[in-house]
Amino acid sequence: VAITDDDTAGLALSTTALDIATGNSGSYVVSLTSEPVEPVLVELTAEGAVQLEMAACNGGEERGPCLVFTPENWNLPQNVTVQAFGPGQVKHTLVSGDDIYDGLFGRSVSVNGGGGTTLDIFLFLPVISR
Repeated sequence: VAITDDDTAGLALSTTALDIATGNSGSYVVSLTSEPVEPVLVELTAEGAVQLEMAACNGGEERGPCLVFTPENWNLPQNVTVQAFGPGQVKHTLVSGDDIYDGLFGRSVSVNGGGGTTLDIFLFLPVISR
C-alpha cells in the first residue's frame, strides 16, 4: 500500500485587501494549509503607511512581529491587526526547521489606508415667505 501526501505547504489568509480609514485599525486571520513537522514563524513586514499592532517575536534572535504555528496549532487562525496611516501592505515570510515551509513567501495583504473619512456639508437656506 502506497500512501501519498497530498498536503500542500502554504499560508491561508482571510483576505488579501483591507480597506481601513486613516488612523483606524483593521484585522485579518492567518493559518497554515498543512501540518508542519517543526514550528513555523510567519514574519510580518509592514510597508508604506501601515503599522502592525503586535508584539515582536523572539526566537533567540531579534525579530519583528510574527506569528508562531506548531504541529498542534497549525490550523487555528491567528489574528493580525493593522493600523493605517495611508496606503501600504503587509508581507509574510515563513521561517522554519521544516524544509517544506522554510523560505516560503505568503501573499501580501494590501491596505487602502485612505478614505473612510467623510465630510458632511449642510446648507441652511433661509425660508422667505410673503
